[in-house]
Amino acid sequence: MIDEIALARTYNPRSYADPADQLDDYRRVKRYVNRHPNAGRTAVGTALDLPPSRVRGWMDGGKPDAVNGVECARKHGWLDIAMADPHTAAFAECVIGVFACGSIDRRWTVAYAPAADRSRYRLWNRLSALGVEPTRRHRSAPTRPTELLPGVDGSVFARCLGAAGAPRGTKNAATTPPLPSWLLETDLESRRRCVELYLLERGTIYEDKETVVLRSRNRSEAYRQSLAHLCRSVTDEEVSVGANVVLSAAAARELRPDADGSPLFEILPTETDSSLSSGGTKRSRSVRGY
Repeated sequence: MIDEIALARTYNPRSYADPADQLDDYRRVKRYVNRHPNAGRTAVGTALDLPPSRVRGWMDGGKPDAVNGVECARKHGWLDIAMADPHTAAFAECVIGVFACGSIDRRWTVAYAPAADRSRYRLWNRLSALGVEPTRRHRSAPTRPTELLPGVDGSVFARCLGAAGAPRGTKNAATTPPLPSWLLETDLESRRRCVELYLLERGTIYEDKETVVLRSRNRSEAYRQSLAHLCRSVTDEEVSVGANVVLSAAAARELRPDADGSPLFEILPTETDSSLSSGGTKRSRSVRGY
């Protein structure tokens, strides 16, 4: 799901077209110095065909940013995770959270602004499980949504999310990729929780129909198809793709994000057919409360 090469390639070091090559060069230098502890920078550079100026910093204890990032991710247990590892389920929801209610900016800061308290509770627990000590931003600002973000190692964590397929920057039809295919390889419970999180944040009920619309009009066809595939992986009922992704009433009845089993039509806001087609919103049910 996330390997060190993909993580290294989220960095942009000078003098390297492929950041993974810098990772390899650094390790070659460290191995050579361990075998030849008396070699100077010129000898090491000549032996490895590297500029002595680059070698010097690494011999003096410096590390490329990509190396620091890989070591941080490995310390947290974020790299090369098996599908059965509990970290995989946590990463799956955190990745879906970026698509549904979050963002990763150009500085590699990830923040979530969930509208539903249920989503906020879930994401807080997932971030905690991954060891990033989540914190809240804008909690006391009445005109701004409360955001959840990592309190420690946030940049490396955001890069891992990006390496796992989460979008970075502005999200629209041209820039937002399809959902990562590895989500379909996770266990059924993990997939269900991903779909439920997306429903809580992007779902609305067609008034009087109880079909659930996953708002995705400003996303590509490939994106909507990938979202529909994920939904179909947790239900045998109808899921259709048009301007949005729509779960049939039967499919919606199977998904109950609450611990008490409350059906979706008691949780999600409702909209009229016309408001959905025009982009307007008519909220008539609260999404507050766990």
